[in-house]
Amino acid sequence: MQYNQREGEIKRLYAGGPDAGGLLGKYDIKYAVLGPHERNVANVNDQLFTHFTKVGEAGGYCL
Repeated sequence: MQYNQREGEIKRLYAGGPDAGGLLGKYDIKYAVLGPHERNVANVNDQLFTHFTKVGEAGGYCL
């Protein structure tokens, strides 16, 4: 897989695009980090992540 393709998929996942659920399964994602970097490079959909259990939060980062 090309780097650009995977990067695009990750951005769509953080944005809560229509294929976000499929991407979670495709990459077998169990945890996601939401921090300053993710917020700067992706259009993070905070509402999407309210459906998941928050494991921890510190210094502007959330897991």
